[in-house]
Amino acid sequence: MNRTTLLIPALCGNLDKAVVIQALSHARHIDLEIWEKENIPYTVRKKRQAFFDSVESQKAGKL
Repeated sequence: MNRTTLLIPALCGNLDKAVVIQALSHARHIDLEIWEKENIPYTVRKKRQAFFDSVESQKAGKL
């Protein structure tokens, strides 16, 4: 849900094709990931999933 807040600006105003193309060509995925980690807090669901993923990887037979 936290990430969906990033969609709100795209739904507001009148964006023409040139604006969208410029935004997409200047936004690198790695920059978005870094910004997300700095500005959008972890949700309880993400924390829970990370915990269970780490437990699952510690089971016998997995590295």
